[in-house]
Amino acid sequence: MRLADGSQFSGLARVRILTQGGPALAENTTDMSGKATISDLPPGNYTVEASAVGYLAVREDVHLEMRWSLVSVTLTMKPDNLGLPKNESASAAPILAPNARKEVQKGLEAFEKPDLRR
Repeated sequence: MRLADGSQFSGLARVRILTQGGPALAENTTDMSGKATISDLPPGNYTVEASAVGYLAVREDVHLEMRWSLVSVTLTMKPDNLGLPKNESASAAPILAPNARKEVQKGLEAFEKPDLRR
């Protein structure tokens, strides 16, 4: 796996082998060099899918001609900006549990009051 700039992906990612139009057949995680190995697949057409926290899931179709053949697939991981415009940070809107969100809101309202003792 690589990053968009061509450098090696060094994070932890999940790699799955899917039948085309069907369920996952095999799964593995990458090592720290961005590589994963999946073996013992029967001949056929597959989709290789990789996903990692902070990145968009990527897929590539692969044809495996015979059982013991080796196919190398290089996937390019692209950062997931959560659909935010480029000038906004993904950390601008943290995800909180409802009770925690209420407490944060109370704290923010307290800072807006002229008397902070309340």
